[in-house]
Amino acid sequence: MAISMLRTPISAAFVLFVLFLLNSKLSFAQDSEIESLRSLVKGMEQQLQKALQRIDQLEKERASASVRVDQVEKSMNATRSAPSSLNPAIGMAIDATGEHRSKAGGTFNFRSAEIGISATIDPYARGYAFFTGSGEGVEVEEAAIFRRLWPFG
Repeated sequence: MAISMLRTPISAAFVLFVLFLLNSKLSFAQDSEIESLRSLVKGMEQQLQKALQRIDQLEKERASASVRVDQVEKSMNATRSAPSSLNPAIGMAIDATGEHRSKAGGTFNFRSAEIGISATIDPYARGYAFFTGSGEGVEVEEAAIFRRLWPFG
């Protein structure tokens, strides 16, 4: 029966018109769906680009931090490897006179003494102090701690 309906020209034209409308609606729906997928893909590409830039930035930061850590580790290993690196350098100077005479005996006259102490505190800091002493007492002549921006070599 459907075939006999298509034999009349008006029926055939109506069927073609209905098919055209359905096809155009399907085509319009497909076009809008394709456009929405394109916009979705474009948004995902932008997010991916931002993520890749952030990864590059983090890798650069990690590389620079790694270089700094390596420098500190090298200086600490150098500090540990030297046998006297953790011991302070100590020096002393004495100002005194001594005399010995066979008949009068010997005399010793202590005037003053100075002790200097110097040490590396960590790879970036160093300190020193000088103390003087005499018959009048002991005093700090000079003392300082200073920090460097690079490790001691």
